[in-house]
Amino acid sequence: MSEFVRQHGEYVWVKPQNTTSEFAVPFGARIVRTEKTQTLVCDDRNKQFWVPAGDVLKAMHITSQEDVEDMITLGDLQEYTILRNLQNRYAKQLIYTYTGSMLVAINPYQILPIYTNREIQLYRNKSLAELPPHIFAISDNAFQRLQRLKENQCVVISGESGAGKTESTKLILQYLAAISGKHSWIEQQIIEANPIMEAFGNAKTVRNDNSSRFGKYIDIRFTPQGAIQGARIQQYLLEKSRIVFQSRDERNYHIFYCMLAGLSTAERERLKLQEQSPSQYHYLAQGGCFTLPGRGDAKDFADIRAAMKVLSFKPEEVWSILSLLAAILHLGNLRFTATEVANLATAEIDDTPNLQRVAQLLGIPISALNAALTQRTIFVHGEHVTTSLSKEAAIEGRDAFVKSLYDGIFVRIVRRINETINKQVDQPMNSIGVLDIFGFENFDNNSFEQLCINYANENLQQFFVGHIFKMEQDEYQNEHINWQHIEFQDNQQILDLIGMKPMNLMSLIDEESKFPKGTDQTLLEKLHVQHGNRSIYVKGKTTQTSLFGIRHYAGVVMYNPLGFLEKNRDSFSGDLRTLVQRSANKYLVDIFPHEMPMDTAKKQPTLCVKFRNSLDMLMRTLSQAHPYFIRCIKPNEYKEPKKKLLERRKQNQLKKEELLKLAKMKEAEELLRLQQLKEQKEKEQRDQQEKLLQEEQRLKAEAAARNALAMAAVQQKKRTKPVKQEAPKAPTLQARNSLPPPPTTLIVAAPLPTRPASAATRINTIPESPGTIDVESSKQMVDDVFRFLNDEPDAALRKLNNISSGDTIRLPKSVPNNIDTSDFSYLKYAATYFGGGATAQHERKPLKKSLLKHEHPIDEMASKAIWLTILRFMGDLPDVISSPSLHASENENLMSDLASLLNTSDSYKPRLFVRQSQRRIPKPLASGEKEAQEFYQHWLNVPTSHLEKLHFIIGHGIIKNALRDEILAQICKQLYLNPSRSSYSRGWLLLSLCLSCFPPSKDFEPHLRSFMKQGTAQLQATPSLQRLERTLVNGPRCQPPSLFELHAIRGRHPLKLDIHLMDGQQRRLQVDAASTAREAVHQLCQGMGLTDTFGFGLVMSLNGKLMPLGAGQEHVLDAISECEQRQLDAPWKLYLRKEMFATWYDPSVDPKATQLIYKQILNGLKCGEYRCRSEKDIAMVCALACFVEHGPGEIHRLKPSEITAFVPSDLLAPGERAIENWSRLIAVTYEKSSYVKEKQNDLLLEAQKRAKEDICLFAHLSWPMRHSRLFEVVRKEGPKLQSDELMLGINSTGLFLIDETEQVLASCCFSEVLKVHVESDDKLHVMTFQHVNFVLQCSTAQDANEVINYMLDNLRQRSSYGVALDQVVEGDLEDCLVLNPGDLIEFEAGVTGAQLMAGNAQDWYRGCVNGQWGQFAAGNVRVLATLTKPSEKLQDILREGRFQEPPKPTPRANYSRRRQHNISQLAESHFREPLDSDKAQLSKFSPEPLKAPLLKAVVKVPPLFQQALVMHHHILKYMGDIARSNLPVNTDLIFQPALQHPLLCDELYCQLMKQLTDNSSSESEKRGWDLLYLATGLVAPSVLVMRELIILLRMRADALADACLSAKAFLHRQRNSSHP
Repeated sequence: MSEFVRQHGEYVWVKPQNTTSEFAVPFGARIVRTEKTQTLVCDDRNKQFWVPAGDVLKAMHITSQEDVEDMITLGDLQEYTILRNLQNRYAKQLIYTYTGSMLVAINPYQILPIYTNREIQLYRNKSLAELPPHIFAISDNAFQRLQRLKENQCVVISGESGAGKTESTKLILQYLAAISGKHSWIEQQIIEANPIMEAFGNAKTVRNDNSSRFGKYIDIRFTPQGAIQGARIQQYLLEKSRIVFQSRDERNYHIFYCMLAGLSTAERERLKLQEQSPSQYHYLAQGGCFTLPGRGDAKDFADIRAAMKVLSFKPEEVWSILSLLAAILHLGNLRFTATEVANLATAEIDDTPNLQRVAQLLGIPISALNAALTQRTIFVHGEHVTTSLSKEAAIEGRDAFVKSLYDGIFVRIVRRINETINKQVDQPMNSIGVLDIFGFENFDNNSFEQLCINYANENLQQFFVGHIFKMEQDEYQNEHINWQHIEFQDNQQILDLIGMKPMNLMSLIDEESKFPKGTDQTLLEKLHVQHGNRSIYVKGKTTQTSLFGIRHYAGVVMYNPLGFLEKNRDSFSGDLRTLVQRSANKYLVDIFPHEMPMDTAKKQPTLCVKFRNSLDMLMRTLSQAHPYFIRCIKPNEYKEPKKKLLERRKQNQLKKEELLKLAKMKEAEELLRLQQLKEQKEKEQRDQQEKLLQEEQRLKAEAAARNALAMAAVQQKKRTKPVKQEAPKAPTLQARNSLPPPPTTLIVAAPLPTRPASAATRINTIPESPGTIDVESSKQMVDDVFRFLNDEPDAALRKLNNISSGDTIRLPKSVPNNIDTSDFSYLKYAATYFGGGATAQHERKPLKKSLLKHEHPIDEMASKAIWLTILRFMGDLPDVISSPSLHASENENLMSDLASLLNTSDSYKPRLFVRQSQRRIPKPLASGEKEAQEFYQHWLNVPTSHLEKLHFIIGHGIIKNALRDEILAQICKQLYLNPSRSSYSRGWLLLSLCLSCFPPSKDFEPHLRSFMKQGTAQLQATPSLQRLERTLVNGPRCQPPSLFELHAIRGRHPLKLDIHLMDGQQRRLQVDAASTAREAVHQLCQGMGLTDTFGFGLVMSLNGKLMPLGAGQEHVLDAISECEQRQLDAPWKLYLRKEMFATWYDPSVDPKATQLIYKQILNGLKCGEYRCRSEKDIAMVCALACFVEHGPGEIHRLKPSEITAFVPSDLLAPGERAIENWSRLIAVTYEKSSYVKEKQNDLLLEAQKRAKEDICLFAHLSWPMRHSRLFEVVRKEGPKLQSDELMLGINSTGLFLIDETEQVLASCCFSEVLKVHVESDDKLHVMTFQHVNFVLQCSTAQDANEVINYMLDNLRQRSSYGVALDQVVEGDLEDCLVLNPGDLIEFEAGVTGAQLMAGNAQDWYRGCVNGQWGQFAAGNVRVLATLTKPSEKLQDILREGRFQEPPKPTPRANYSRRRQHNISQLAESHFREPLDSDKAQLSKFSPEPLKAPLLKAVVKVPPLFQQALVMHHHILKYMGDIARSNLPVNTDLIFQPALQHPLLCDELYCQLMKQLTDNSSSESEKRGWDLLYLATGLVAPSVLVMRELIILLRMRADALADACLSAKAFLHRQRNSSHP
């Protein structure tokens, strides 16, 4: 073993310690300390121990230190690395892991919140590698492949018992039903088949509480549109022996226990089941386990009955099944007594009551049943001979009959389900099959069932091997690809041994079953003789051992042949068979086929034959579909969550599943493909470089030829003879590009002055290849690119150079976003989307048409103008030369002009508000086509600086989303195959600056990334990619780059800003183009060590005016750019200030923040920003400041100027008198201060700290309006105010709407706010308890929403007050509070809103209402956002019940029921005729699902027929009238059809009114009123139904009836909302 350097903290692999187990594998650990001969390591359980130095095998690859989602990406593929990867993910509750395309699923033994509708939507139309591993990803890929290729799919789920196969199957069905989109009745029926199949086919075993004791294949068929059309279930090999015998700690099938727990007393008496406890029934009591933790048998029985209703089981059919199940239980309790008659052992039944019960339930005579159970009739020499049975033979015969009976019930139920869900259609359809079949089994005693199960698993393993290993390796060999063969276990020999080749095990079992004298021992001898010499066949260890074994792919399994022949015959007594054929129970007769003649009994198929036939059919079905594999793994034997995976169990299962070999093969396959991809890319790069070289040589040759022709024309003398010469060739592309551009149709550039160029000049204009840039010329290239900055004022450069030299607070490191762009290409994008015949490569002529298609003519004009501006900026087109007749561009208001021209208000944010300053009003500019043409012609015909060109190009991208891809595509076009170094470098600069200001669209983004990652572009594209990532995170900017940014880029310096603090210090902050105020404030606070950071924000000072940037999503550099657009040498400064206090502000929490706020207050008081109400307040603040600044002592020791240092300057009149007066007032206040009187010198610093805190608290309480976050808003809805253009102020007291003069027009405190949220179009919705609601449009609505909800949430968490929601008259507790809706509750000391909101709704707390103390339920209280008791006015408003939407109905006990209106008249005239299956009147409540819609008009329209039934089914589910799962009911399935069709709207109201008429369940009726309230708010019925609805509502006393009738509800209803 090669040695490696061991470092402390390094992860390594260590040999297994203190074990000799064959399953022991190396484990991962971290080195803690090393010595010469031993090493101290720490394992994954944080246990430290010493190991010999030689046991440290090797360093752990970095991919094994954490975990990977796909195990083929593990850097070191071994069994132990796979084990560790699964262990690490399982510890994080990441139960899914890929191995290539196969999914490994570990049973979590708990419900994880990863199967909600959110995950269903998240994994739709996503590739496997796009999102973390999930079973929904496998389901979606199967569905998408089915839709795309129109071929069958199948999902094979395998694993041992308890690994989670059944749950995985249900999750796949849930996903397919959710995404099929039709939401039809058939989908619901397929889902509801699960509880029935589980009840009759699942049982508790030692390894699994819900083990499937049968296999099933569910084939789901889809229409070409992707909707589920039907399904078919095929079952395999039900474990019949479990009916009559269970091992210790096991149960019989679930249905028996559910039936006993769920049947009513009357129903049990009818079935003669006197005892409810399973322990009283022999067939249920053998395992000693009767209940399961977390499973309610009674509730499950209700679910089973509800599912049978959904699947159209008739009531009499259900009762017949229950009768047969009860008969099985009574048969198990029959007592047989051994007797002797004529020296022959016979049996008698001495249990007449049980025998009578069985006979009655089976519908057969008691005497005949007695005889059939104790006697047997055989056919000998043409005569029937009756013989008596011994006690043992009678019991065996009874058990055989019971097993056949239960198997027949199960088969009949599956067939009945298929009759409902297997809708036959004429056209062929594709399907997705899901196979959930028993896993490989190896018990202490393995019988005939285990042989069949393991044979099925061998077939599936061969199918898996054939698909994954054989097909892949054969393909590589056929293509002559260098491929290292991977050894894998081909189990064809095992398949031949068990069931395929002649004389196989199953054929021998069949043969021996037909011999009258055949026994299990003779069978064993035949097996030994026939196969004893084969290596895969194992004999017992001794000749006395009656066992045989097989070397399966998962290990050796020893089988006990005892009972093989009887189980294979799969029959029971002919007497009983004849008897049941004459039964009065028709269901029992239908279960068993008609009696066969006795002489043909040998021709009946055995279980081996039936099982092999069904298995062959299954394998043919799988082979005709594209498979997906899910391997389920059982993590531990405890069936408990969060247990560590057992290494032995994991490794044993991994060996079975061939995961390691599969992972290695997939890894090698991936490496091979990556190598081929790399070679392909290298070839493309070589071809591109060769093409560039050829193009350069061609251009040089053409230039030389033109020069030679020109020289020849100058020097040519007159000839006497004509000389024959070739016709002149057409100008080359390069020559045409050098000509002046032709005029365009809409934008006409003025003629440019030209001058003749010498030959030398023309030669020098030949573009150079960008690939020839060398290190020596790189600095010169940078200077050339940024040469235009030399023409601009150097104020920005001076500011950049004057940045302080202190420690810089740096930007956090960004995480690169490695996005795979291998499927995208700029060239493909150009070929697909570029119009007007434009190519993808560089050119120097105007565009005839924009590259991309635009809807508006102005965008087309803008695109052409941008193109010419880009050419001029990059130097590909000469600029306009200044002349007396041309005026320079007036660029002062360029961004405002562009915004007005492009007529956009949705993408361009308004300028930040400047407090106490006039807004700069942009000059009006019309947006017609004629005016736009004049604007662009003027722009192109006047000289402009490069800075103005940058602002013009980037400004269009900022303002108009539709032009962003156009601009970026134009730049990419000019970069592709650009032969000029200068133009190439300027193009990359322009692209980088554009990406720092706005992102591309999602469609163009991957193509742009691909462009920047290919070839030599990677060297130039790194800054552009970094800027793109940041822009995608923080969004587009509002202003183009400033000179300040450009100078920093030119000098290759990071952008650094001096931030001035209120205590006079400065901090240097590193930012980038995308930095927002929120990021900057967070960096500053973190760098300075502040903990109480709320309310701090950035403020820009410009010419004495303040521009608050706040701490939101505003870009910091936008403010600088805006200042420069006003004044290039603008003297701006940035400050960090406390802009807003929290209501719960405590200055003692953060002394550093308190110091900054203290200095801000003193400076603000001095300059007049803060105004006190009286001179006493000023004197108090100044006295405390003197104590803080100068310490205790006589104040007269200080100079008057020191005492009055913080008095507002405008109050100090010229002269000494004013100073003396203020000094005297401050001195008097100072002497009265408690801090001065204490005179505790040893606590001086603490006293000065408290004095600072008092000043900060005074400012917090006295000047709330001065500490407000302000947002520019426009009132869209709400009460009319003096102006619609307002400022929204948010401070510690509440919300304020103010005008430009800072006059408050409307306000509310936080306790009055009901809800605040943001909707589309940047609209902020503010709702109050008074129902005075505002809709405010704001470009920074999201920032305002975050601030308001932050205040509301924190106030509620700290609050001690709440309001009662429902009326409470009396409760379960003695001291329960009597409450009315709207009562104010004051919580007991120590109880806060955080406890109520975080706990359960059923938790009880103490509180006080109107002076009375008592208990209240947390769910009945809405916590108010306040720290103080609400005002009486607000309490009055709350008592009106305006505290929630929609209002809840008051409890039923508080009102008397009026006479109810029914819809019988409407039913007589417009409802269909009742069906035979309708048990209740169509106009009254019924818990039964409808078999047909109510309205005649709906019945006549087939497409609406099924939708109406789906609506009614989900109404019943929502109201709780039929059982439902733990998932919430999707109300879209109730209301969406009604919104789409008027007839279904009327049907919905009729169904709801029907369910609300004579409904005896209060809970069901309450939920029905909820649905009706929602319906009235969504859509209005026809006039006929509306009349009945109004009458019903007026005659009902429910609170929601009044709400439905209210004017507001009707007004809202008339809008006919389009979404529920």
